[in-house]
Amino acid sequence: MRKKINRKLYVIVAMILAVTFVFGDTYTLGNIVKAADTVNTVIYYKRSETTSWNDKDVYAKYTLDGGEKWISNLGEKMEKVSAGYWKITVSSSADAEIKVCFTIGNGDWDNNSKNNYKITTGKTNIVDQKKSIVTVDETAVIPTVAPTNTAAGTEDTKTIVLYKRSTTTSWTKAYIKYTTNNGTSWITGYGVEMTKISDGYWWYTISSSADAKIKVCFNNGSGTWDSNNEQNYSVETGKASLVDSSTKTVSITTDIPVTPTPQVTATVIPTATPTVTTAPAVTTTPAATATVTPTVSPTVAPTVVPTLEPTMVPTEEPTLSPAPTEVVNDEKSEENDSIGKISFSAKNKTVGEQVTIKYALTQKESGKKYTYTYLANGKTVASDTKKTAVAWTLSKKGSNTVMVVVYADGEQIGVSQTTYKVGARVIKVSSFKANKKSGQKCNTKIKLSVKASTTKGTLSYQYTVKINGGKETTLKKYSKKKSVIWKPKKAGTYTITVYVKNGKGVVIKSTIKKFKIKKA
Repeated sequence: MRKKINRKLYVIVAMILAVTFVFGDTYTLGNIVKAADTVNTVIYYKRSETTSWNDKDVYAKYTLDGGEKWISNLGEKMEKVSAGYWKITVSSSADAEIKVCFTIGNGDWDNNSKNNYKITTGKTNIVDQKKSIVTVDETAVIPTVAPTNTAAGTEDTKTIVLYKRSTTTSWTKAYIKYTTNNGTSWITGYGVEMTKISDGYWWYTISSSADAKIKVCFNNGSGTWDSNNEQNYSVETGKASLVDSSTKTVSITTDIPVTPTPQVTATVIPTATPTVTTAPAVTTTPAATATVTPTVSPTVAPTVVPTLEPTMVPTEEPTLSPAPTEVVNDEKSEENDSIGKISFSAKNKTVGEQVTIKYALTQKESGKKYTYTYLANGKTVASDTKKTAVAWTLSKKGSNTVMVVVYADGEQIGVSQTTYKVGARVIKVSSFKANKKSGQKCNTKIKLSVKASTTKGTLSYQYTVKINGGKETTLKKYSKKKSVIWKPKKAGTYTITVYVKNGKGVVIKSTIKKFKIKKA
C-alpha cells in the first residue's frame, strides 16, 4: 500500500515540476492550461505616486469569463514595479473575457465605479485609476525601480507546497495562508486558493527570496483551519514539500529546478480543473475578506503550591499571541458597518464565562436566504446558521477578534468584525468561617468552612494554621473538601488560612486572624 502511495506522490510531483519547467513564472492560481491554448495578458495598474496605496500590497481580483466566476478572496498580489505602478500577468485561453478590479485588502477597492475594468486578452493593458480608463499599448515604457540586491532581495525562488488530506475529507477547496518572514507578517484573509490535483491533494507555488523563512497553514475557506495544532508548518524554501494533514508532518520530496528548460515537453496534469469562486456582479463592490487567523490557545500555567508565606495576589496564566497575528483595531472593526453590526450581551466578562454574540444585518434583500458563520480568534463558534445570536464561551484573556461571515443563498457577500476584551480568569471566595467563636479551649472540635466560585476550572482547597511566633502547619492538603475539622493542641492566638485554586494556575487565599485558643 505504501509503495502505491509513494508512486502516486512521485507522479504528482513529477507532473508539477514538468509544468514548472515549461511555464516558469506564469503558473498561478487557475492558469494551468494547455500550452497551445495559453496567452499571457499583462496588466499594469497606475495610481498617483502620492497615493496611500504606495506603501501597501495591491491585489488584482479578476474573472476570465466576463464576470460569471471570479478568483477567490482578495485576488492575486501584484508586483510593485515603481511608485504608482503595479503589474500582474494573467495566463488564460485566447478567447477569455477578462475583467479586473483592485484592492489593498482593508475594504478599499477600485472597481471603476462598480463597472470593473475590461481588459484586452493577450495584450499589454494599462489601467489608469485617476482617468478610469484602460489603454492597450504594446510599446509602453513603464518606469521601474533599479534592483539593489539581486542575491537575497528578489522574489525569484519557487517553493512548491503539496497539501494532502484524507480522500474522504469534507473539504471541497483548500486555501493556503503563508508568511515568508517566519511569522512577522502573513498574507491577508483566508490566503490563496490552492489548485486541486486529485481527491485529497492540492498544491500551490510560493515566490520569495532565497533566504525566506516560510510558514504555512491551511483552511477550507469556511472557517475550518489546519494549523498543525496551532504551531503552523515550516516549509523549506526552494524545495517541494509535502504537508500531510493526517500525520502533521512535512517531508521534502525533491529540489525545484532553478532554470526552465525549453526542450522539455509540457505535461498537462490530467486532474480536476482549478475551482474559481463566484465574485459579486459587476454592479456590486467586491467584498473585502476579513482576516482570519488560526489562533493559539492560552498556555496553562503550572500549579502554584503555597509556601510558608503565600502570595495574596492570584497568579495568572500567560497568554500566547495568536499565529498568524494580524492586528485588528477599533478603526478596522468599523469597515463592514454597511453590511451588519456585531454586539454582545455583556461587557468585561472574564475567561471561562459565557457571552452572547449578536448580529444585525443592515442590508437585506427580500427572497434571499441568509446564513452566518461566527468566529472568535479564527475558531468557529457557530457555522452556517440562521441564528442572529449565539453563545460564546470565553477562553482567551485580552483582546479577542470576533467575525461574522454573511452568506446569501449560500454565497459569501461580506464579513463584519470587531474586538471583545476579556478579563483574566478569577476565583471569588464569598466566605471563610469557623463554626465556633474565638476563645475556645484546646482540643475543642472546630469546623472551618469555605464558599468559593470560579469562572472556569474545578476548585480545590488547602487549610493551614499558624500560631503567633510559630510556623504554618497544614491541616489538610489540597482536596475538594469545602470544610475541615481542627482540634487545636496549644493555647495561643492563631491565623487560619484557606488556599483556593482552580487547577489552572490561579491561587488565592482567605484568612481568619486573631483566633484565640485557651488552655483546657
